[in-house]
Amino acid sequence: MTIRNFLALATLCLIWGSTWLVIKQGLQDLPPLTSAGIRFLVAAPLMAGVAAVLGRREGGGPPSGRLTLVLGLGNFGISFGIVYYCETVLPS
Repeated sequence: MTIRNFLALATLCLIWGSTWLVIKQGLQDLPPLTSAGIRFLVAAPLMAGVAAVLGRREGGGPPSGRLTLVLGLGNFGISFGIVYYCETVLPS
């Protein structure tokens, strides 16, 4: 493993691992769905900026937009709503 790959892996682990701590901190002041919603409102423009810099564009017309909405709500809205709720009753 090169040093670059190791640093990339270490950065990924640090960011991913800190997720639970950040969720727990956010839930001290906000209800679960509000906290999750703020997370995605912050992340969406950042990810759109990264996609623009990399020259990536996904989706497009109305059918794709509807599918993206359904998949987004299912994959992120429901699953992260459950995660955020569970963080209110389980230790981080």
